[in-house]
Amino acid sequence: MDYTAAARVAQLVGTLTDKSSTTLDSSKLNELKHMLKADEELIAYAQPLIMDRLAANHSQVRKLALELCDMLFARSKRFRRLLTNKFTDFAELTVGHKQDKPLPAPPSAALALRQRALETVEKWHEQWGLHYPQVTVAYRYLKKQYKFPDISSRAAAAAAAEAARQQRHQQMLLQRYQMFCHDFSKQRQQLELLLKQLQECFDLLEQPVNQQPQQQQREQSKQPFQEQQQQKAQHSGSLAGAVGQTAQQDISNSSRQNGSANIDDQDWEDVAQAPAALAVKGDDQSVAAAAVAGGLAELDTGQPPCPSEEEQQQVVHRSPIVDWDDDFDADELVGEIQAPQ
Repeated sequence: MDYTAAARVAQLVGTLTDKSSTTLDSSKLNELKHMLKADEELIAYAQPLIMDRLAANHSQVRKLALELCDMLFARSKRFRRLLTNKFTDFAELTVGHKQDKPLPAPPSAALALRQRALETVEKWHEQWGLHYPQVTVAYRYLKKQYKFPDISSRAAAAAAAEAARQQRHQQMLLQRYQMFCHDFSKQRQQLELLLKQLQECFDLLEQPVNQQPQQQQREQSKQPFQEQQQQKAQHSGSLAGAVGQTAQQDISNSSRQNGSANIDDQDWEDVAQAPAALAVKGDDQSVAAAAVAGGLAELDTGQPPCPSEEEQQQVVHRSPIVDWDDDFDADELVGEIQAPQ
């Protein structure tokens, strides 16, 4: 046996059963239980120490020693065997049933000690009376002198009270369940609608982002601009064609009036010289047609036409020559030009 551990056990027993304490210190009690569990020799060493504390001249010390015995009696078989061998002394020191050996002062602690001792003896009799006859004999002897707290009946009453409490609790839970079912049946449709809406939201969130609608919107936004460009191109083409035809007609009419030769439709060189002939006519539409005809000639080659000397002579030959008449009045011409159309 470890003497250091034995000294520590003696110290713990003395500290736990000090008269200034009202209950057992839990931390020191756990330390004592751990040491006694590790070495059974210490149990044999602690049992006489506890009996000495039961013989102390103070009822509070005896009460604490009794509580320590109750704890060890339930945990250690060896302690039960050692204590039952001296159970008569244990009963005298805790119950005080002999007149020549009454319980010490103070009286309140003595009364609490006796009550606790009777409860402990009755409990041990019910649990281990068959295995330890000394406990049964002491119980029967003390029962003739004292009224035991009747732990069995108290336990039965406590069990009945617990059963009643459980029954009331079950009834309360059943009522709550019925009320819940009744309320849930009313709110079920609303809950189903909410769940459906939530599911639709989740479905929308799970769908991948589609880029095609954005592309379609871009193409649709481009279509009006393209259509406008096509319409402008068609309008310009039709206008150019109409102006070209008008220019050709005006050139032909002008040539006939002045006695010149006919102009071929496909002769772009002659069309290039048409503005000069139309300008002589003085008609606004003819002038515009001549300008367009000149522009068409420039678009055909990419550069303004540069006629050769022979072409210039032909144009001079073909162009109408205006003979100034002696009777020609310049003022009348200026008046016609300045007259409003």
